[in-house]
Amino acid sequence: MRKAGTILVFVGLIASFGWLNYLDTTFASNLPRVANEATGHTVPISVRHGTQVFASTSDVRRLSLARGLFYFVITCALVGFAIQEVAKRRRAVGSE
Repeated sequence: MRKAGTILVFVGLIASFGWLNYLDTTFASNLPRVANEATGHTVPISVRHGTQVFASTSDVRRLSLARGLFYFVITCALVGFAIQEVAKRRRAVGSE
């Protein structure tokens, strides 16, 4: 069961990082570098190592969701690994 949990954590990390990296790269290469009110790209955001582009509000929400999901998955992974470590130590102490 622990092995399956570890695999799921790594799959979650890879998937959320992949989505975030995809959006970051796509926005850096496709969004305008100057505000364009005609297309709705008026919100300045920083992507791909500090590149400033202008996004629409839906683009900003999508990137914010991807970043939030990535940080949530990292937090869950760290908590999960800490719980596994505590459980492993308790089993070791209980078997002595």
